[in-house]
Amino acid sequence: MEPNGLDLLLSINPIDVVGSSVVANSVPQILVEESYAVESSKDGSLKMKSSVVGSFDWEYHSEENMIELDEGDENVNQCIYDMEKEKDDDIFYDDNPKLGKTFGTEEEAYSFYNAYALNVGFSIRKGWVKRNKDGVIHCRRFCCSKKGKRTQDKRYENLKIHRAETRTGCLAHMIISREDSGMFIVSSFEGQHNHELARKEFAHMLRSHRKISEAQATQLELAYKAGLTPTEIYELQNKMVGGRSNVGFMKKDIENHLGKKLEKQVEKGLHKVIMQYFNMMRVKDPLFVYDMQLDDEGMITNIFWADGKGRSDYEVFGDVVTFDTTYRTNNYERPFAPLLGINNHGQTIVFGASLLYQENVESFVWLFQTFVRVMNGKHPSTILTDQSAAMAKAIVVALPTTHHRLCIWHIYQNAAKHLAHVFYGMRTFAIAFQHVTYDYEDEASFLEAWKNLLEKFNLRENPWLLKLFGERKKWAMVYGRHIFCGNMMSTQRSESFNSLLRNYLTSKLGVARFFEQFERVLEDRRYAELQEDYKMMDQSISSKELCPILRQMVQLYTPNIFQKLKEEHNKILYVMVELLSERNHSKTYKAIHVDAPHHASVVTFDSSNETIECSCKKFDFSGIPCMHMLRVLDVNQKFVLPSKYILKRWTRKARDIDTCIFVSTTAEEDPIVAKSKRYMDMCHRYQKLISEASKCEEAYKEVVRHYFVLDAKVKDIVKMSHSGREDCLSTDDVYNHNLTCDYSDARGLAIRHKPSRGGRSTKRIKGPLEQSKKKKRTRDPLEGEKLS
Repeated sequence: MEPNGLDLLLSINPIDVVGSSVVANSVPQILVEESYAVESSKDGSLKMKSSVVGSFDWEYHSEENMIELDEGDENVNQCIYDMEKEKDDDIFYDDNPKLGKTFGTEEEAYSFYNAYALNVGFSIRKGWVKRNKDGVIHCRRFCCSKKGKRTQDKRYENLKIHRAETRTGCLAHMIISREDSGMFIVSSFEGQHNHELARKEFAHMLRSHRKISEAQATQLELAYKAGLTPTEIYELQNKMVGGRSNVGFMKKDIENHLGKKLEKQVEKGLHKVIMQYFNMMRVKDPLFVYDMQLDDEGMITNIFWADGKGRSDYEVFGDVVTFDTTYRTNNYERPFAPLLGINNHGQTIVFGASLLYQENVESFVWLFQTFVRVMNGKHPSTILTDQSAAMAKAIVVALPTTHHRLCIWHIYQNAAKHLAHVFYGMRTFAIAFQHVTYDYEDEASFLEAWKNLLEKFNLRENPWLLKLFGERKKWAMVYGRHIFCGNMMSTQRSESFNSLLRNYLTSKLGVARFFEQFERVLEDRRYAELQEDYKMMDQSISSKELCPILRQMVQLYTPNIFQKLKEEHNKILYVMVELLSERNHSKTYKAIHVDAPHHASVVTFDSSNETIECSCKKFDFSGIPCMHMLRVLDVNQKFVLPSKYILKRWTRKARDIDTCIFVSTTAEEDPIVAKSKRYMDMCHRYQKLISEASKCEEAYKEVVRHYFVLDAKVKDIVKMSHSGREDCLSTDDVYNHNLTCDYSDARGLAIRHKPSRGGRSTKRIKGPLEQSKKKKRTRDPLEGEKLS
């Protein structure tokens, strides 16, 4: 693997000298200093006070305040390369620290001394600084990082394990003083060290030579947002530049960098971080919306958000919504409740999401009302939930026109729990319960079967079954066959989606990190949808062996939905029909599948208006014609499916331009992403250049020579741009500039549980059926789609 071009340039050593030679050639000069006393401040730092009252202050800066060098910051005027001198394949120059050497700024002096230290083999830090009464630096001392020794502290006397000592009292230093012209001059230099100097292979471990540049920081943060751990990020950087010594920093530096960003978020306040994230999303996506609910104390309780894609999807596929709150995804134990649907490929899609404070009626009412409001007042036709009493009450208030269906899967789980003595003791009960739930097409037959079930298993007085019977219109198929549900009878899509979330979200995540990771989930789901769209465009199903109706539908339906229709059509060979009556243009048939001779469906066909209805109501429930309807059409030699039975939401052209909300193409690009794109583009371009230049010594020297000219020019451009151009603002400036906070009264985020150190389990509590056994089953693309 060829090395990265930028890293090749930055790996050039500007100085190749030995510490002892510096000492031999240098003439140390003692700077006369005022006497001073050491004072200890409350925060533990040390300050040196000059004895000359009112003139100057001496300040000692600890290692925490050390400023590190950005790679390539050597001043071009000071870095004079002798291209004719070579030693061990290294470029070097003979410009060591010496008395009288001048610098334009303190930063130039620091960069120069740090570059010198890198080649000699030690790390530096900033020592004391002397300022005048206006705060302007008069003198500054740069010293070896091993200067001084650790102070004695009584608190550590009884410790069994002490930290290793790194200070040796080294006196090596360089002092600069400001002249009347404003330039800084080296007024004192000591090159002798009292410790072993680091070998070249240790240089990248020295603290002042470890630096995460702004561009690298952008790459690290994007990698972290993509779900990589600090270890994985470091290994990636290692592979990209050809070794750890070329990375420029260590894994611990990545952890510290990311940790500092997290600390800043905590200091800022979680509620401000959340609002800043939402407003940042509004900059990227003008149709992104969010809302939050505050309690009486001004604390944020409930949060809802939806992006432009989710709102656009709801316009087309918002007839059915599944809603579940069983998954905990953050460190504050807030229930996470995505509102999901199904697209024309049979895939799960996300309309919006919420973080709730409590699963009570008030929270659900607020959520459903907010959801309808941001979706332009459109109510879903059907919503599927579990047996939550709070949800049921909230749906009556907030979604009065929506059909509320209960998840059959949850009912089975509860049946196994409340009726364990018959559910496991008598296998016939589970089969009988299933027949009562699914098989009956008229209410009278259902009621008779329910009565027989209770009597057969002696459950007439069972309180759970009595309560369940009171909710029968929400779960029994006899009451829901005529309601479109996209062939969904449970919230299994939500369960499958929760399973997918476990690949991205854990209970250890803070709230701010949660939003970033959930954004990844959306990106992955939408890319899967894009892949299906591409396959639909790129591939075609052969129609040579298809019957006329299937040849018609293969051009209209998406491939996944067409397969469902084809499976249904293949069953007509096993359906027997009997004409029951005929009047004018209307015919009534009895249709029976050979595998279910005791179960008959009644089909009515009117040839005058091409209307066909089946008592099984499969078309009403799923939007796909049933085998009974297809068989009757075949008997009547109708080889084209009437348009009224082609549900547009399952077709290739489900997204109607006139009814969709489209995300604006003028949305501003994320500044972090824009910066990353520029960085990667330059890396790609210059890698080619470096690859060519490395083949020839003359070309190599030419690239190095132009590097310093280009480096100085780029710095001037960036400096001028920062002061006068908006597109070069820092990321924080751009985001803060676009903040339009509507929640100025918010005081913080209401916390249900104090974040635990080890995090909580991300697993959903399994029901009795899952605990007893695990079953493998083929997943229906319209029911419980596998999302991995």
